[in-house]
Amino acid sequence: MRLLLPVSMLMCLAPLAAWGTSPTVDQCYLAATKTPPSYEELKVCVKAGSDGSLSARQRGKAWNDLASGLGMLKKWSEMLAASQQAVRLRPDDYWVHVIHSWALGMHWRWHEALAAAERAIGMDPTRPVAHNNRSWALRGLGRNREAVAAAEQALRLGPDEWGNRSERTIRLTRAQAKPDLAFGNYHALVIGNNEYAALPKLKTAVSDATAVAAMLKGAYGFDTMLLKNATRSDVIGAMAKLRGKLKPSDNLLIYFAGHGVLDSYAEEGFWLPVDAAKDNPANWISNADVTNMLRAIRAKHVMVVADSCFSGTLVRAAPVKIKTAEERTSWLQRMAAKRSRTALVSGGLEPVMDAGGGNHSVFAKAFLEALSENREVTDGQTLFATIRRPVALESDQTPDYADIRRAGHDGGDFLFVRRSAAKLASARATVASSTRRQTTAPVAPAAANRQVELAFWNSIKNSKTAAEYQAYLEQYPRGAFAPLARQRIAALNKKVAPKPVARATPVARPAPPQRSPRQRFDGTWKATLFAYFAAAGCPMDNKLEVRIQNGKLSGSHRGNRLSAVVDPMGGLKGTYTDPENDSFEMDGKYKGREIKGYIRGTKKGAGWDPTFCELNLKLEPLSARVTD
Repeated sequence: MRLLLPVSMLMCLAPLAAWGTSPTVDQCYLAATKTPPSYEELKVCVKAGSDGSLSARQRGKAWNDLASGLGMLKKWSEMLAASQQAVRLRPDDYWVHVIHSWALGMHWRWHEALAAAERAIGMDPTRPVAHNNRSWALRGLGRNREAVAAAEQALRLGPDEWGNRSERTIRLTRAQAKPDLAFGNYHALVIGNNEYAALPKLKTAVSDATAVAAMLKGAYGFDTMLLKNATRSDVIGAMAKLRGKLKPSDNLLIYFAGHGVLDSYAEEGFWLPVDAAKDNPANWISNADVTNMLRAIRAKHVMVVADSCFSGTLVRAAPVKIKTAEERTSWLQRMAAKRSRTALVSGGLEPVMDAGGGNHSVFAKAFLEALSENREVTDGQTLFATIRRPVALESDQTPDYADIRRAGHDGGDFLFVRRSAAKLASARATVASSTRRQTTAPVAPAAANRQVELAFWNSIKNSKTAAEYQAYLEQYPRGAFAPLARQRIAALNKKVAPKPVARATPVARPAPPQRSPRQRFDGTWKATLFAYFAAAGCPMDNKLEVRIQNGKLSGSHRGNRLSAVVDPMGGLKGTYTDPENDSFEMDGKYKGREIKGYIRGTKKGAGWDPTFCELNLKLEPLSARVTD
């Protein structure tokens, strides 16, 4: 059963004489019935709906006409707000509830849409439009048999007042067994950045990333790595770690939610970590950085999901065409056998919304719902087809899906394999199943949102950190587990007073010699060097011990030499020299009991073509006792 739109979208306004009108209400009606309506002319409806000299029923009619006109213009959020005003002022009107059902359905609030359609049917069961809306809402809830019956009832009642007739499309879907394929292991790097130091802070990126990580881990069995408010070093370091870990049979999904920027002159897009500056690209992560790393990772299938502005620069100009196959198993076999490097991006060369999906962005909400509703094996193209229309309807952005340029794509596709109910670690499948078996339609959040909440809770329920329970409460202040989360926070924050312990009189000892500011970091440190990607001839991973004495750093191992000056605040400047005597600039700063920084330079020795190299540097104290 597939109903594209409720019949009420074609014409939902009752004949003018049926309402009892005034001049401004008449103007509103005429503005709303134009094809298409004018957004500017619809403002007269707001004036009429706010006119205190009119009766509640007249104002309710104006709000209802406004809702219908806004629906024709696909301004769904404003439509719902106007419809809610109409329901408040005119609760006993058939057409008010018909349009309210339509508005709710366009926000995927299927239970409420069903209830509104059934209220309209209760007022007048002889009109087909509300029956058609009821069928549409039942289809959204997955109650297909009831949806078919409701559509048949609308057909039996014949055309409405304007000659519109309900149409029914039957779609048969055979149950598919999971193909006998070796899918490999699944890994995910999920990044969400809200707390930018030099850029506007975001609202939903961290909650989006947390929910996506929980969904991938709980429902699909991914080994997830979640980075919240990550720096450039964090992101590149995590990718380098995955590069050394993944095998040729593995699958990797990288999800990024945060700021993005487009260099229109270089035609290059960038992800912005939290340490990115507005006018200095030193800490930006370019598409070339991502592409180079993906080319070097050995995993067979890699998908990048980017919910950031201008993320469309990551993919080719020509999008992947949605393909079909007569034999589903053979199609999946072909996709699984070939290497893939693809990207699902929230928009093209335009800014994207940081909200619009409740606690999530519009794109993240659609992505989570598509994953939640999937019950078998689905490929990236099918997932893209599922989320493209909802995102485009709810925002001015249009998602895209294509292979990543110059990253080693070979015609395959990323496959999402839903874990069987017997293997789920949580009870989410049981919750979804019970939701599908309901025969009544309580007004409640969508099942997909409940699944995401449950997946979130399952990911933190054994935590010993109060901050994680607080994150749950911020996301779901009235959630099913909110009381338990508050109890856990109170228990973790409770400070037990230590019992007094009798202590012996301390023996006087000579005070340690005072250290000068330049001696603050004196001692032995472990230096670790990480290569970002394997450019020809660039140094790879290396570890060595170094000594800091009176603010001067020195150390060597197998021809690798470090020489630098550490200032009293932990700033580091110096030189790294490799075994071929190529020198690189070295800089860093002290943070979190470690010194972190970068090594950059051009590799010329050992017969290599000149190549720019970049490494990540980390110094950890061994015998050093840093004075604060």
